[in-house]
Amino acid sequence: MKKLHTFFALLLCLGFSSILTAQEEKITPPAQGKAVIYLVRTSSAGSIINFKYFDGETYLGKFNGRKVFRYECDPGKHIFWARSENVDYVEAELKADAIYLLEVKASFGFVKAAVKFNTVDYSDKRQMKRIFRIFKKKELIDLNTHELVDESEKIYEDKTKEADKKIKNGLEKIAKKKQKGRKVKKITPEMVYKKQ
Repeated sequence: MKKLHTFFALLLCLGFSSILTAQEEKITPPAQGKAVIYLVRTSSAGSIINFKYFDGETYLGKFNGRKVFRYECDPGKHIFWARSENVDYVEAELKADAIYLLEVKASFGFVKAAVKFNTVDYSDKRQMKRIFRIFKKKELIDLNTHELVDESEKIYEDKTKEADKKIKNGLEKIAKKKQKGRKVKKITPEMVYKKQ
């Protein structure tokens, strides 16, 4: 009986490590002097609902469903945020030549799906399995080269007053959350993803 338990434990570990190895190939380092963050939407709840993603005042794109996004940026301080029915955000301080992962989840909102960011604990095998399952099943979307195709996104591309108002509104919601003393999710420079 003990041998059977050992066999299944070994089989489980081998299965997880093969998922990790195959998916790590999709995780590429940034250009020299840059940082890269992968935003991984892992939950299928509210999969038809689009989340709009931002880096501070920069609009990154609007996407629905389980996907993985690659965003290369300058190192330093960033506020990554997304909006749906709500606004959620994470403060990040990224260092050059480093890779970071951020989990994006959908939860039930009042009218439509709400967005929630989860920082990644690389030692949490369940969370890593969830993340790498998306890397395996879904095509990677590069937010630096992705073209805005939806008409509703053109306002951000054209930097209209309406876009400025929506961005300002989102950043004001973030400021109010901070003022209320809500716990701020952070990605520190040390939270670098290291390939196995």
